[in-house]
Amino acid sequence: MKFFGMVWLTAAGAAVAAYAGNLGFFRMAGRRATATWIPLWEEACKVMAAGLLPGQPVLLVHLLFGVMEFLYDWYRIRGDGFFMGVLTACCHGLCGGLAALAFQYSGSLWAAYAVAALTHCAYNTAVLHLVLPALGAAPAATPGKR
Repeated sequence: MKFFGMVWLTAAGAAVAAYAGNLGFFRMAGRRATATWIPLWEEACKVMAAGLLPGQPVLLVHLLFGVMEFLYDWYRIRGDGFFMGVLTACCHGLCGGLAALAFQYSGSLWAAYAVAALTHCAYNTAVLHLVLPALGAAPAATPGKR
């Protein structure tokens, strides 16, 4: 139980850092930040948090971060919040899985970060430009509460 609590704290710390940085990126770059700066920053927060605190599994930190972002999106986005939250959680699970594999095979946090960041950028781009328009949903959410 102690281990699991520490992983939650690691993921929560990464989520708080990511949220603060994401607000700044939205102010600087607007919606374009969703497919560029934000995924790069979020992956840095998650991978480095897992790597800098000994024994924190990269995949589990990503999954828990995804759960937190799911809950935030579900609360924040009117109408499509649950759907967006599910997409968010899937993205973080995918990125976390690939980051964990890269870390396992290379032993490098930089490799884990690069794989996760590139995957996250590609995933967000696909969701914003292919999935959401095909569903008739809003092209991108903006930060902030309802």
